[in-house]
Amino acid sequence: MRFLFVVRAGPYAFQHMQTVIDLTRAALAAGHEVALFLTEDAVVVMNAECRTGDSTNLTAALGELAEQGVSIQGCGACCLFRGQGRSDLAEGMKMAGVATLAKMAGEADRVLSFGY
Repeated sequence: MRFLFVVRAGPYAFQHMQTVIDLTRAALAAGHEVALFLTEDAVVVMNAECRTGDSTNLTAALGELAEQGVSIQGCGACCLFRGQGRSDLAEGMKMAGVATLAKMAGEADRVLSFGY
């Protein structure tokens, strides 16, 4: 099965990103494919310099998922609005647009959205 997880909430205010990371790990372990699309405040975690707390570095965790083949795309307009360019992104993270999100959703068997 192919999953697309769309994340809207930022890494500092909610636990959505950690939940998505945990779900992605479980889905991969079960043999499923997963793609992530980050939008709104969630794109902050794509920044290579993002520090998301003492216990888990969410940016590093996403990087590990990218190394396992998870496509991680973030809304380019949301990144730019928050002062992030392509050169600011961590390894494995890519900026994309709404057309990419639509394509990802069309290719997925299930789409789950995590937001406010």
